[in-house]
Amino acid sequence: MIRWMGWILAFVLTVSTTVADTFIPKSGGTALHGYLTSHTDGQKTVVITQEQGQLSVNLSDYKIQPDSRGRQPHIGLISLPGEIELETETTAFEKAVVEEADCGPLCLIIEIDSPGGRVDLVKRMCSALSSVKYCPTVAYVRGGKHGGAYSGGAVVAVACSKLYMAKDTAIGAASMIIHTDKTGPVDLKKVLGEEVGEKMNSAWRNYVGSLAELNNRPGLLAKAMVDKEIAVVEILHNGKRQFVEPFNQQTGDKIVKTWSRKGTLLTLTAMEAVQCGIADGIAASRDDLLSAMKAPSVPIQENGRMAEARKQFEDILKRFKKIDDSLDLRMKQLGTFSNTVPRAQVLKTFQGVLQEIRALIRMVQTCPDLPYSQEDLQAALNAVQAQYDAIRMAR
Repeated sequence: MIRWMGWILAFVLTVSTTVADTFIPKSGGTALHGYLTSHTDGQKTVVITQEQGQLSVNLSDYKIQPDSRGRQPHIGLISLPGEIELETETTAFEKAVVEEADCGPLCLIIEIDSPGGRVDLVKRMCSALSSVKYCPTVAYVRGGKHGGAYSGGAVVAVACSKLYMAKDTAIGAASMIIHTDKTGPVDLKKVLGEEVGEKMNSAWRNYVGSLAELNNRPGLLAKAMVDKEIAVVEILHNGKRQFVEPFNQQTGDKIVKTWSRKGTLLTLTAMEAVQCGIADGIAASRDDLLSAMKAPSVPIQENGRMAEARKQFEDILKRFKKIDDSLDLRMKQLGTFSNTVPRAQVLKTFQGVLQEIRALIRMVQTCPDLPYSQEDLQAALNAVQAQYDAIRMAR
């Protein structure tokens, strides 16, 4: 199904590569304390300061130091509970990330309990997180229905600047798979063939590895979560800890631990994730998380955009199914009509069908997650319209 690609949030960020809270003019003058936002004013970036309120500044004119002096005394939180499967939820996530970061919190927590989901949506979430360089992002893999962050959920966690996990959770198993109605999840190469499957898998593997390295995590371990053909050992090379594939070991290297063997995707317990540097710490609760981050005890403000998007989708889906069921009954009714049925009754039934298909098209135009594509519905509308016109014109 070709989905209508609406509701995509586009935003331009002109920001520093650090968390910017103290701005020291390079040409001399008084330092400003505040925080960057995602907003721009021409070539300038909008900054909220304690001293002068909202300003538009050229960041290149300032030496920027990270601290919390100019930030707001609260922490933002976005909850990601469940499968990453809806474009409407993903759009809500993108908006929520920017919305919360622009409020200048001490940090933004992404609370995750997810089995993963669609790769395109996962990449959109990761892009939103990676773009918000002006606010620290913290993944918290909490316990829950799914017991951790798997597949795309693990990738979203890795995209955050810090990562903490509840004790009994796990992270990993992030390979790219295809879901089919008949067989369920299937390995990419079995569906697309070795060559095409490997190309797509290679791109995904390197993408996940780059996200890990961007946040100072072992990229090879992240790749082993994606590709079961990657084996990883931890060695001491000239006294320095390294993660390498076994064939890259050198004479004199001391093997500390085998983290991943060929044939299995890497999945780590919370303790293992901390030991190898994928995670930064373990926290049993939100309060423990603040303690582990050495953050002050401040209010945590949860953004409700994703929950609201899910509820709106479920409400729309109910209305959609009701119309769809009515449409199905009308079509069956048309199939039972004989030549003895009055022409006016046939035309009236056709008018009802046309009206309901148009209603479905309007709903799909506003919600890309519904089970029909706009193109399919339009084709159905055209076919029914042609039949209706032929009957109406017949004498």
